[in-house]
Amino acid sequence: WSGASTNPVALPANTTSAPATQPQDEGIPDFSQIRPRYTSLDFPYDTIRMHQPGGRIGSKAGVYFVESSPGTIWAWNRPWGNIRWDFACEVVGRVASGREGAWSLFLTSQGNPKHGICVTLHGDGTLEFGPNVFAAPNFPEIHIPPFNHPAIKPDSEFNRLLIVLRGQELAVFVNGISACEPIHIQQQVLPGELALSGSAGPHEASRDEFKSCSVWRVEN
Repeated sequence: WSGASTNPVALPANTTSAPATQPQDEGIPDFSQIRPRYTSLDFPYDTIRMHQPGGRIGSKAGVYFVESSPGTIWAWNRPWGNIRWDFACEVVGRVASGREGAWSLFLTSQGNPKHGICVTLHGDGTLEFGPNVFAAPNFPEIHIPPFNHPAIKPDSEFNRLLIVLRGQELAVFVNGISACEPIHIQQQVLPGELALSGSAGPHEASRDEFKSCSVWRVEN
């Protein structure tokens, strides 16, 4: 795990921007017949993995949670490192409390300097793409500011987020619907590491919860 006292929505000044695009007319890819490389099989165990003044990470009753104090962001790298191949990752999560909060899926390269992207679902029901806080700040990366999408469930309901990375093209699906056209990532992020992240806004604490997470290798 790792954490920082930061503004979760702050982005480097040299980040390039692109407008939110229209969703594609297609359904969610089906990975049900493929065995995942990594899964969240340890979520059912009740345990506290990290407890600090600024936040707490653990699992209870089959739910993995990240609690963040105002202005902090936390990520746990899980055993999903050294991903060298095209992949798909599905996460079922929600902002359980703290409307300013957000939960994200981070992908960070193992190179030096590090590159990284994140896909974020905010507590207000918006979706955002951009560089993550562990990436080197001097490298530009695509940034699509928060936008609404009809597939996103409101308030504190769970949403199913699926990302599929092929080369440097990232497809994003929410609750079985394509969220936008494939996104071209500017920097190379593989080999890399995946991490779940939870963050709080500047004025209130937040609790983010995850029901499951699975990672598949994607073949041609």
